[in-house]
Amino acid sequence: MSGVLDALASQIGASVEATIFLLSLFIGYPLGFFHRAFIHGKDENIHHVFFTATGLAVYYFNFGLNFIHPIANILVIYVLLRVAGGSKFSVVFSFIFNSLYLLYSYVESVKLEGYSITWSTPQCVLTLRLTALVLDYYDGKKSQDKLSKDQKENFITDIPSLLAIFGQCFYVRNASWTTVWYKEVFGFHQRRVQCNNG
Repeated sequence: MSGVLDALASQIGASVEATIFLLSLFIGYPLGFFHRAFIHGKDENIHHVFFTATGLAVYYFNFGLNFIHPIANILVIYVLLRVAGGSKFSVVFSFIFNSLYLLYSYVESVKLEGYSITWSTPQCVLTLRLTALVLDYYDGKKSQDKLSKDQKENFITDIPSLLAIFGQCFYVRNASWTTVWYKEVFGFHQRRVQCNNG
């Protein structure tokens, strides 16, 4: 595989890391078609498993064994939600912890010589996703008349399952690692299932 990637990188005039990242962006399209053809309308846990498996595979393709970092980060935030979710402490802790983990990813990236695409790129997006998840749950514990319009659209009242959080965090959307809120990914799916069953 390495020889193929080296040849392709040479042909397009890019580094191997950039070529792998570009291929990862494009893989979102066939994954989207597969999802639409075979998984759309099925049980939400099937969606979660699909998003987790495909997201982790793309992550591993790009960054190798560094896929352990987002898993560890997600596990810490899940435990935080279970232990102290909905509290000011959870919001402050998640912001500090996620920011420090992101800083750690940058420090690890700097150790490399020259610019390289590393796991710090998706870690930045993961920081946003996990911090937003904790904030959305915190907002769900507030009185609705104290929420802004945006908060009313995004708050959640139940802690998502660990599988759902993995699915949300590894969801490959629009062939990139864009920020996607929990409700946007799974709220839409739940409405579609209800329409199909009703």
